[in-house]
Amino acid sequence: MHEPVAAIEHPEPVHATPEPVHFTPPEPAEQLPKGPSHSFLSMDEYQELATQANGIKDRLKDSERLVKELADLRTEEEKSFDKWRTLLENLEKKLSYVDTLVAEGEKL
Repeated sequence: MHEPVAAIEHPEPVHATPEPVHFTPPEPAEQLPKGPSHSFLSMDEYQELATQANGIKDRLKDSERLVKELADLRTEEEKSFDKWRTLLENLEKKLSYVDTLVAEGEKL
């Protein structure tokens, strides 16, 4: 005779409670140096700042021009790709038509 089969007990699922998250703010880094105590710039400081600002503006204009050129190239590339895809689709249709004609000619 066979022995009775014992019921398989499945362990209860353990639902772990997540650990609370504790945030500790970082220690303050070095204190930033304080700016000049006066409210005015010398003419040399002003000219240096103006030169740097103009250089940044020029680089931004160059970047904008390059982004526009890249967008134009992408548009041109997509048009060219679409043209090639259309040509290939038309070629596939023509080849399929030729295959149909050949198959019908073989039946005769």
